[in-house]
Amino acid sequence: MALLTIKQAAERSGIHERTLRRWCDTGHLKTTKLLDADAIRIWLIDSNDLDRIKRPPHISQIRKEEKRRKMTAKTSIS
Repeated sequence: MALLTIKQAAERSGIHERTLRRWCDTGHLKTTKLLDADAIRIWLIDSNDLDRIKRPPHISQIRKEEKRRKMTAKTSIS
């Protein structure tokens, strides 16, 4: 188990740093949170978790699915 900073995880995985931060914020990626002496938040990501991560669906895929569900609900009510 190696702990990686966001920057190290981004370099290793090819996933943008902002994306990793968003996944940490939303809980999609587990992290260990630390504060350094200057009260700067540092997230450490377990390399095993990074290796197992699956990318969440792109927002356009989510919207298409929501639209399909709404259309299905409307036709079933009629």
